[in-house]
Amino acid sequence: MDTARYAATGRETDTRQQQLLASGRQMAEARAAIAQANATALETEEVGFQALRDLVEQRERLQQASSQVERIDEAATTARLKLTALSRRLSCRKASLWFALMVLWTTFVAIIYFFWIKPKRS
Repeated sequence: MDTARYAATGRETDTRQQQLLASGRQMAEARAAIAQANATALETEEVGFQALRDLVEQRERLQQASSQVERIDEAATTARLKLTALSRRLSCRKASLWFALMVLWTTFVAIIYFFWIKPKRS
């Protein structure tokens, strides 16, 4: 019976050792999986930070472009207002010149009439 007990104890010990070894392997695999997950998480975090940096840079570029567009818009508005004012002045000058031309033409016709046509009738 002692041998039977010893044999049974030996088998239990072997079974426990195998269970412990299997548990040790499972723990090692779990640690490796955790380490891999940590590495993946760190890599993902780095990619996220890089994407965030890129987005910040793009935002700054967009803000700069927006401010340039605003300046260009202001300059175009100012130029349009100046061109409108110049156009009005040009129209006024043209009207003044036409009026002066009509006065001169009328004066010329009156002079011709009074100096050449009217004296011949008398």
